[in-house]
Amino acid sequence: MPSPIGMERQPPFGFPYSSSSSNTLNSYYVSDSSEYGVCNITYSGSEILRFTAMVNAGNINIGKSNVARSAAGHELGHGIGLDHSTATAIMNSNRDRTRIYTPQQDDINGVNARY
Repeated sequence: MPSPIGMERQPPFGFPYSSSSSNTLNSYYVSDSSEYGVCNITYSGSEILRFTAMVNAGNINIGKSNVARSAAGHELGHGIGLDHSTATAIMNSNRDRTRIYTPQQDDINGVNARY
């Protein structure tokens, strides 16, 4: 029997660190349980020049299993040009953040369509 969506073991993913990169992942603090993160992007036309993705450390849910990881992955998705989705995806603002914390097929399809 297949696992429920989001319950299957998700492979690790990462972004390599480079001290010379203008792209960053940081945290900030706003006491707001509805705000998980934000991504500020600088464009030249439709080209992304740089981004700063941030996770809200003030969200009371951020310490739950995988929630910070899910928020970071979502904001990094914006940083590479993905928009919100209504599918089962890390880019879905209403996803279960404890279960969906790595890119899903819809996210991968979005990256493939953009690049």
